[in-house]
Amino acid sequence: MQAESYLPAMPQSVHDTSSANIVSRHDFSRDFVFGTASSAYQDDVKILKNMGLDAYRFSISWSRVLPSKPDFCEYAELCFWEFGDRVKYWITLNEPYTYSVGGYVFGTTPPGRGASSSQHIEGTYPQSQSVHNKIDENCDGDAGTEPYLATHYQLLAHAAAVELYRRKFQTAQGGKIGITLVSKWMEPLDASSDLDVQASLRALDWFFGWFMEPITRGDYPKSMKRYVGSRLPKFTKVQSQLLKGSFDFLGLNYYTANYVSHGLKSNNGLLSYNTDPQVTYATERNGVPIGPPSASDWLFIYPEGIYKLLGHVKNVYNDPLIYITENGVDEVNDGKLTLSEARLDTTRLNDGANVKGYFIWSLLDNFEWNDGYSVRFGIIHVDYNNEFARYPKASAIWFMNFLAKGHHKLSAKRGVLGGNGSDTPKKLKK
Repeated sequence: MQAESYLPAMPQSVHDTSSANIVSRHDFSRDFVFGTASSAYQDDVKILKNMGLDAYRFSISWSRVLPSKPDFCEYAELCFWEFGDRVKYWITLNEPYTYSVGGYVFGTTPPGRGASSSQHIEGTYPQSQSVHNKIDENCDGDAGTEPYLATHYQLLAHAAAVELYRRKFQTAQGGKIGITLVSKWMEPLDASSDLDVQASLRALDWFFGWFMEPITRGDYPKSMKRYVGSRLPKFTKVQSQLLKGSFDFLGLNYYTANYVSHGLKSNNGLLSYNTDPQVTYATERNGVPIGPPSASDWLFIYPEGIYKLLGHVKNVYNDPLIYITENGVDEVNDGKLTLSEARLDTTRLNDGANVKGYFIWSLLDNFEWNDGYSVRFGIIHVDYNNEFARYPKASAIWFMNFLAKGHHKLSAKRGVLGGNGSDTPKKLKK
């Protein structure tokens, strides 16, 4: 499979619902994988079968498998040994960027380190500015060194796990192994400005190339080496060789995009991951948002970005095998809506998908990081007030009909998935 097959011609308007309505499962090759994902195994395989999906992406919790937390390779080896006869596609890490930046720049995720909110500069984080209100004032750390160290060791752990799998398991089990990276698309604020164009590429390096360059070429992006200097860790020759080519496929998560311009409003003399790339992020241009907003303050719907990002990966990183491992949009968890209203997620229906391997985020409404249960990403509505009964949203019905493989049909008007077809909620059978 070649990356060209992941990039079909873009419809005249990716926002045009009529374009989405004429696309069917038959427009994709027979080996094209459609699936959905969740953060951990949810015991809802019957839903996947009823929808006609090809695959399910879920996580195996390190702390649940080995509570005493041995090193990453011990955990990985146990997973390969126990599940490798059935699991044929392994992802070592999911969004290592989130742990490095959330954990060591903003302190919004464990271990909660980074600079205090008073030290952060407007426009230095690639999402809406309200994120700064979530920063722990008391978080203590060095945002100029620690995120780079966190990424460095995540990359080395990934490479070690890949080497282990290839050496001891891959031949016998016949599987593949990769990593999932997240990236926004970075759009130049002024496309006619060479400085803004270069700034947008630099922003991609800090978000995506930070991980992709080492696993492709064994070293960090040139822009990072130039702007970060001695604070950026160095790989030994052995580590570089271990990293280079340490993936059979690339998992790619995409949700949104930002405008990027060259320079900062102020840097206050800080040495920080935030200020190092010397770029300013924005979510609107001339007062117009980059795309329609969603329930999350950082997510603006910009489908064009996934096409542009795939093209960037193909052209810059040697045309790798790619699976879109997450893509989606959320709605506000509005307790005032009736069940029928809550399942009518028309915004999601406007977002088409034309890539080789595609996994929707997410199968079920889930606990979404700091937002908890206040937003809903699932294509299956979970009734939190009625024994967590599952109901298909409009997007699940659309996706099932799109797949059209002759599986059991889901009613858009009534019935719990796996239930008795009535309007009375019924918990799914385990």
